[in-house]
Amino acid sequence: MHILLVSVLTEGQKKDLEDLGADCLAAEPLSLSLPEDADRCLLLYDGPDLDGSRRPLPHDGPDLDGSRCPLPHDGPDLDGSRCPLPHDGPDQGGSRLAACLLLCETPDDVWECYAFTRPTCRRRGFFNALVAEVCRMAQEEEAALGRPIELAFLSDQKSPQGLAAARALGMELWYSEHQMERRIDGPGGPDRPDRPGGPDRPDRPDGLDRPDRSQEAGALPEAGSLPAPRIKKAPRLLLSRERIQEYPDGPDGEPLESWLFSAYPPPAPPAAPPPDRTRSLRAQQKAPPDSRPCPPQEAVGTCRLLPSGPSSFYLYHVEIRRELRSKGWGQALLEALFEELPKGSLLTLQVSSLNAPALALYKKTGFRITETLSYFIL
Repeated sequence: MHILLVSVLTEGQKKDLEDLGADCLAAEPLSLSLPEDADRCLLLYDGPDLDGSRRPLPHDGPDLDGSRCPLPHDGPDLDGSRCPLPHDGPDQGGSRLAACLLLCETPDDVWECYAFTRPTCRRRGFFNALVAEVCRMAQEEEAALGRPIELAFLSDQKSPQGLAAARALGMELWYSEHQMERRIDGPGGPDRPDRPGGPDRPDRPDGLDRPDRSQEAGALPEAGSLPAPRIKKAPRLLLSRERIQEYPDGPDGEPLESWLFSAYPPPAPPAAPPPDRTRSLRAQQKAPPDSRPCPPQEAVGTCRLLPSGPSSFYLYHVEIRRELRSKGWGQALLEALFEELPKGSLLTLQVSSLNAPALALYKKTGFRITETLSYFIL
């Protein structure tokens, strides 16, 4: 058994990981997959090297006996021999990738750990060996940075053996991320030509590009005067939208085009003018009301929508102003959004199990949990 630490995978190692993942998926109905953008990879090979010995973990420093174990490369050493790349696929001696642990580092010093063990290689201590190695790496990083590193092991809780191994190591559930979905079956469908995705918009795959109707005439109430809904049906809101570009991987990454929706309460009815004692009642009734618009008010809440396929959208960043929360405006925002989408559209979102108010809101508005990803910590 030997463990390799690599940051850049060779083609053979990528093939080994694909083979390992396929074996795990064939044995159990897993939804968790190996990340393609891992920062570091621990690869555990089970079997002897070509000469029958065990190859140590390569590093750039002296061994215990004072010699050096050079970092692997594909070229001749100083003495003319070759130092091959470590296990670029199964060796002739029978070495095979038995387990792996892939690390994804987050900006808040959390290392997300994806661990997989080949079904035929389980109950042999391979997972324990990988956990011990990543704990040693975290301790070295903590000493260098002067701040703690949190190790979070991800699981979809569909592998009984994986859960048993986590419990045996004393891991505890930290929190879970739920994926939720909702199919739009309301009136906003293709049969409505004034709705996005209707027959008058066949060239709009995102189903959202239509004239903005948010600038309705009438005054919006002041922020402090918004009433708390006390009826079962949420109040109807007006939505404005704009295209935005976001850079999830930094300014040098690929931009994502999404929609920003802002929700406003319906216009307040114009105030009746004060009675004019010098004019007759009939003349006052015929006079037009004072319709001078008030300046724009702050939105009740916002949300973002990312087209993710034909009639599929990813919903994220649903926010309600802090002073208006728990008053029904979140439900009103979502129901107004549902009316903007074509009938049959699929909405997907992710929510943390720690965010109980948001989870309750999504369940109330028709979303259901389809997948759960749990984070365990030592």
